[in-house]
Amino acid sequence: MTDLNKELEMEMTAVREKLAFKMERSELALQKLLEHFIHPITCLPFTICKISQPDDIVYSLRQYILDTDVTLPHNSIENYVCITDDRTIRNRIREKEWRGLEEEGMKEKLKMTRAKEQPIANFSESINYKNADSNLGIQLKQMLRKYTLRKMKLEEREKKWKVIHSEKPDTSINHKHDVLIMEESEKTIGDYKLKTLSTFNLLEERDISFSKYKELLNCWKKLYYLQEAFNAKLKTVRTKKEYLHTKVLRLRKDLKNIHVEIPLQSTKCLPTIPTSNINIEYPEKKVMVRIYIFYYLLYVLGRYCGLVVVC
Repeated sequence: MTDLNKELEMEMTAVREKLAFKMERSELALQKLLEHFIHPITCLPFTICKISQPDDIVYSLRQYILDTDVTLPHNSIENYVCITDDRTIRNRIREKEWRGLEEEGMKEKLKMTRAKEQPIANFSESINYKNADSNLGIQLKQMLRKYTLRKMKLEEREKKWKVIHSEKPDTSINHKHDVLIMEESEKTIGDYKLKTLSTFNLLEERDISFSKYKELLNCWKKLYYLQEAFNAKLKTVRTKKEYLHTKVLRLRKDLKNIHVEIPLQSTKCLPTIPTSNINIEYPEKKVMVRIYIFYYLLYVLGRYCGLVVVC
């Protein structure tokens, strides 16, 4: 008996683990479907059929929720743009000042090095090594040799740099290959203001882009409110149709009760009332019913297998 209970408990735990994975996967799939199809829109797309002619259908517009994070107040955006413009101007002024100071510092360093080299060279040439002591003369010769070697290296380096600068392509002369590429690009690229141009103004371009973005936001708002007004009118028509349909059904029921009380000769055939298609006219009811059924089944399975389901 104990062995049977253990086997039953093991099988129940295995079933619980399998069902727990399936339930978690199905819950995630449902959540993803809701986030992709239902949550981004204001209401589910519906239709309204004509009562006398059901083939005549009016469709609602698929309206997405207006993102308030994107449609920020224009004043805050303008203030932010002004602050960034002031910062860029200040940074440019600081960069120019730093460049000027660096150039002045480099010039002063060159002057100092040249001033140091000239007296050393003059002093080394004026020394008479024969009259000096042997040790002092050797040290002076070594220092002079190091100085001359260093000077020769610097001169060779300057010559190499001159050769490198001379081998650079001349910016004033245009090569044939470059001219052909530029002509082809001018024909195909269109009229664009490049940032490398001297006439390019970043502040002006930013103002233009900001004004265009503002126009785009206004267009989105207008479109949203137009769609909302159209869908609201359709909803009022749908509620009115539902009210009339229920009223006609109630009157038809009253006529049936009256026919029971009057003679058969006085009775007349009751009119056939067209039925409304709930699946296309009221899709939100169908979706909500399916969601409730799904969560109810999950709850029942969880109760049966001893699992906790968060709905």
